[in-house]
Order: sequence, then structure tokens, then C-alpha cells
Amino acid sequence: MKRNIKEKAIHYSKIIATEKNFTLFIILTLVLIPLGEIATLVHNEYFVSQPVIVDFAGWVGSIMAVAYFIANRKKYYPSDFFLFTLFVFAVISSTFSHDRNQTLFGFYYDEWFIHYMAYFALMFAATNVKKLKYKEYILAAFVTVTAINIVPSVLESVGAWPYYAYFGAESHEENKWVYGLTQNSNFYAGISTVFTACCTMLFLFAKSKKTCIILFAADLLCFYCSISTSTRISLVGNICFMIFAVILIFLLHRKEKSKSELKCHLKRYGLVLVAFGVIFFILVKFFGRFNGDLETTIGEFENMGSLSAFDSFGSWRGYIWRIGLESVPDFWLTGIGLDNYRDAFEYRADFSTLPWSQGKGHNEYIHILVTEGVFALVNYLALLFYAFFTGMKSALKSINKDRANAVVTCIFLTMFIAYTSQACFNSSVVNTAPYFWVVLGMVMTKNHQRPFGYRKKLKQRQSKS
Repeated sequence: MKRNIKEKAIHYSKIIATEKNFTLFIILTLVLIPLGEIATLVHNEYFVSQPVIVDFAGWVGSIMAVAYFIANRKKYYPSDFFLFTLFVFAVISSTFSHDRNQTLFGFYYDEWFIHYMAYFALMFAATNVKKLKYKEYILAAFVTVTAINIVPSVLESVGAWPYYAYFGAESHEENKWVYGLTQNSNFYAGISTVFTACCTMLFLFAKSKKTCIILFAADLLCFYCSISTSTRISLVGNICFMIFAVILIFLLHRKEKSKSELKCHLKRYGLVLVAFGVIFFILVKFFGRFNGDLETTIGEFENMGSLSAFDSFGSWRGYIWRIGLESVPDFWLTGIGLDNYRDAFEYRADFSTLPWSQGKGHNEYIHILVTEGVFALVNYLALLFYAFFTGMKSALKSINKDRANAVVTCIFLTMFIAYTSQACFNSSVVNTAPYFWVVLGMVMTKNHQRPFGYRKKLKQRQSKS
């Protein structure tokens, strides 16, 4: 009886946890997030569908992850280990949370516990996508999501979008800040850099002339929408990924040693750079984007010495960071509670004298440190470094042997840099974070990782031969 149940469990698990199903799970989640928001906006319901869609993805993804481990019990990879540690730290932080109800169900734009499960599941699903055609399907999904967001973004930039922003409606409408389908310009600023990075790299590596023209136009629209958020976050993400892209071009061609390819990529890169520069100049000079922000940034760095100056840094991000960091000595082990950053304000004896509180750290790394503790942050940073170097190693090694796979990895690596750089000044939110966790998994797919015990088995084979 037990054996029969076990065999059935393995059989059905193998049906559930296939590469095709993981790909389908990722694509459906990515595309449904913006489509769901459009569907509810028609009925004047704002920021309703996206948390529910990601919630559902959390349950489905968790079932698929469990099914995978039931069906595959012989090989384990570093990404599997990180899936386990991410889950453990989330559970520990939730268990010792100062407000378990907020951790589980949240409020305003907080992330629920099940949302974290969705993030981890999306990353895990992406690591199991090995075939090139499935990777290309996921890239196509990113392009589709970009296109879906561009339409409302362009309309918002000229004040023609018929719906208002859920967070800070008056400011967004008055200044024509772009927020796409994310309901806030800061949210969209972060993910728009990922969309721009995606289109930029696709344009650089495109083969046909027609495809180049379409991607170049899409890239310019992405950048226009990104800058039209009027947030300095968008500048950070765009500048960092552009610097990384040109470095990556030279690194690839050191391996590839093709001068014609190098010239082609550098010409296209130069074209993108000039076009971005022209768009930025026009938007700043004639449309008032970043009105005074650039001068403010210089002033903030010059006056960082005093506490008041630090607090006002980055539109008062310094104040948010300071309050959060001051709570770390008391909650360094487990954090104050999963996504409960606001408790860092409310637990203080002088809370009643504070001017205001904030539910997000506006720096994803500080947010993790405050809400989940020191070891959770170390684990997350280790995951980022492992993913990045795994992706870089596989791209550089396979550029001559398997160029198509290497190019796809390079595109995801650039998207990875765009997000992780802007994350120093932005927050993880449920309608943007899922995109990044997919990217994170795609830069370290399991065909580019070595399973645990690889060297031992290799030595055994060598000794036998």
C-alpha cells in the first residue's frame, strides 16, 4: 500500500514538475500581473488583482516545487539550497514577528508571506528552465509585459490616461509622472529599468534589420517612460545597466575575437547611448523632468555631515534608513518581522515624537536586514553573487560553443544589474518583484550549475578510467 502511494506520488510529481510546466507557470504569472490590473481598472478597482495573482502563484509554485523534490531526489544544486534557506529565514522572521497578522496578510502595499513563497517559487522555476526555446519564450513574455505597460505609460506622460494613480494620485496627475500599471512612479521606475535593459540588449544582439528597427523603437519608448517617472531611481538603474552592457560587450569579444561583431555591437550601443542622451536632454530641458533634482542630489552629497542632512538624503530615505538601522541591534537575529518595516518605527519609545513612519525600507538590502535579520541579508547577498557569477561564467564560456544560449544569459544578466542597482534606493513590491525573481533564476539555470557532489563523482570516474 505504502509503496503504491509512493509510486503514484512520484508519477504525478513528474507530470507536474516538468520544464514545460515551469515555463508556463512563469509566463502566465508575468503576463497576468499587468493584464489583471487592466481588468480591474475598468471597474475602478485599483491595486486589487496583482496581490491576488501573486498570492495564487505562491500556492501553485509551492506545489510545483514540492513535486519537483518528490520526483528528483538524487541531484541537488546550489540554487536548491538557496530556495531552502530563503524559505527558512522567511519562516523564522514570520514566527518571531512583532505583528504576525501584518506578516501574513499585510496592508496598504505590503507583501504577504505567500507572496514571498511566490517569489522563491518563480526563481526556482526559472532555474529549471534549461532549453533555449523555453528561455526565449520567457524573454518574449518580458517583451509582451513591456509592451502592455508602455501604452498606459505613454498616455500618463501626456495626461491622457483615464485612470488615476492609487498612491499619490494628485502629485502624479499634476506632474504627469509615469507609473505604468504599478500605481506609483517609484514602483514603475524600478521595473522600467529592467524593461529598458531587456529591449536594449535584444536590440544589440538582433540579427534582422526589421527586428532591429522594432526593438530600437521599443527601447526608446521604454527609456522615455522610465525617465518620465521623474525619479532618480530610474537614472541609477539605467546608468548602471548601460555601463555593464558595454563592459559585457568587450568581455564577450575577448572570447569571441570577431572584430566585425565588436564593431556592430559598439555602433548599436553608441546609437542607443546618443538616442538616450537626446531623449534625456529634451525631457529635462523642455518638459521639466527632474526639475531641480540633479542640483538637489549634488547638495545632498555635499551636506552629508549632519544628522538632518542625512535624514533628508534621497527624498528622506536617509530618515527611513536611520530608523530601520537603529532597530537592528535589538532584532539582529530574526529581524523585526517579515516585511514589517513599519514596526521599526512603532516599537520605539519615542514613536509619538517621530514625524511619520514608513512600511518599506526604500533600500531592499536594508529592508531585509531590518525585517529578517543579519543572516538573512548575508544569505540574500550570497545568492545574488552566486547567481551573477554563475551567469557570467556560463555566458563567457559558451559564447563560441553555444552563442544563442550565451546571448540569452547576457540579456538576463543586464536586466539583473538594472534591478539590483536601483534596489539600493527602492522597495520590493508585489507588482514588480516577481519580474526580478524570474530574472534571478534565469541567470543561474541548472544547466549552468554543478550539482553537489560533482567533484567527488568526477574523481571516481577518473579513477575508474
